[in-house]
Amino acid sequence: MDPEWIKQLDSTDWAIFGLVLIMLEIVVPSSWLLWPGLAALVVAIADWFVPLSWTVQLVTFSVLTLIMLVVGRRFYNPSHIATEQPDLNEQLSRHFGKSASLIQASRDQCATIRLGDTDWRVELQNSEGQDWPEGTKVEVVGQRSNTLLVMVTNTQ
Repeated sequence: MDPEWIKQLDSTDWAIFGLVLIMLEIVVPSSWLLWPGLAALVVAIADWFVPLSWTVQLVTFSVLTLIMLVVGRRFYNPSHIATEQPDLNEQLSRHFGKSASLIQASRDQCATIRLGDTDWRVELQNSEGQDWPEGTKVEVVGQRSNTLLVMVTNTQ
């Protein structure tokens, strides 16, 4: 099987391929399609200025994609973006250090508290097997999955 269509690639094909990948990146934001899309556009520009053989086009595209993926993921990583609200979408971590009262008595070191307009399942960390009545003051000290870890701050 001879891949004749690969041998016929020109700068227009690479430009269309690159633009399609970039448009897909916009629709499905992942930053994984951005890099090969940019690599395809670079190959299109290079082939437009200096006609390249199909093997050079494919090798250039492959190498540029790998380089752009590595460099792009290193420098264009959302977790490296400095912000004034680093826990904006981290609902659980925003509650560290907050105080609340149990809205139901604890049983087996588990209870419920209300923070804002949300009821949270909590696990008492310093209860030593003791059950605490409704209204006991606690402070959020951590989280495990979607459960807040709290410590009793007073013993009504």
